[in-house]
Amino acid sequence: MDAPASSAPISLYLALGRDQRADLEVVAQASLAFAASIRELARHLDSSLEIRIELQSGTEGSLSLNSVIRAVKKYAMVDSATLKTIVVVVLMWFAKEGASWAYGKVLDFIVSKPEISQGLSQDDIAKIARAVSTHLHNRTGQQQLRGVYEHLERDSAITGVGAAPAPNARPDELVPREEFSKRSEQANEIPDDATKRVRTNVERVTLISPVLLPGKRRWRFSFHEGEFGAPIKDTVFVERLVSGQIQIPMVAGIEMDVELQRIEEKIGGVWQPVERNILRVIMIYPPKTQHSLDLLPPNPENGG
Repeated sequence: MDAPASSAPISLYLALGRDQRADLEVVAQASLAFAASIRELARHLDSSLEIRIELQSGTEGSLSLNSVIRAVKKYAMVDSATLKTIVVVVLMWFAKEGASWAYGKVLDFIVSKPEISQGLSQDDIAKIARAVSTHLHNRTGQQQLRGVYEHLERDSAITGVGAAPAPNARPDELVPREEFSKRSEQANEIPDDATKRVRTNVERVTLISPVLLPGKRRWRFSFHEGEFGAPIKDTVFVERLVSGQIQIPMVAGIEMDVELQRIEEKIGGVWQPVERNILRVIMIYPPKTQHSLDLLPPNPENGG
């Protein structure tokens, strides 16, 4: 039976050595760290969202902790896309190089998983892929996830770990035991005394004024952080625009999905953007009277 809209299944899967049993205390502590990482992710997606991670069942042998992420929101219905975003991010946490996946690869992954994409519109899938890409790049929940690997490393019976979007399912990929130590350390990549960092994520922006000439001049956009100017470094997009292969209608309300790079400096103890660049134009959405247009094929130079 399908889970209701306010919940989404997720399983933490532990691979065990032959005839081995996992230590209960290790599993409990790893589960708490797993729940904490999901809760941190949910907080970043929607600050008003409270969630419960409910244990439904477990299986012997390879241990599958079958859980449900249940949304508790006082004043409004929870968007099912938000819960599915959480599920996809969790799956990426345990995928090979999942934390570095670009928007296009995340989008392909969602489409390839009927248990995730079923019942979603193309716009919903694009929305989820954008959010997943953003939170992977921002490393949301990684500090808490570190504890999962730290605890599991203490039990030699556990040979791998992964996540699946359905109960009792073996994940397509498992993080092998030999990577536990490395992954537990990756959460501390930015030292506390760092004064500069670079973040890249997918954002939907509204076009204010384009630059219809090649070069490094700044386009003007607005998004949830306000207005900003940024050059478009996607040379394929710029060449097609200048040559007339892409035409942008001169009307208000044009939205764009872009891969946005922020170069930030710590000023007065707060990270502040000092430069923004558009690394890739993914999609353009003309005003609501038209359907969205997927303008560009994947470009290996841009990570697509």
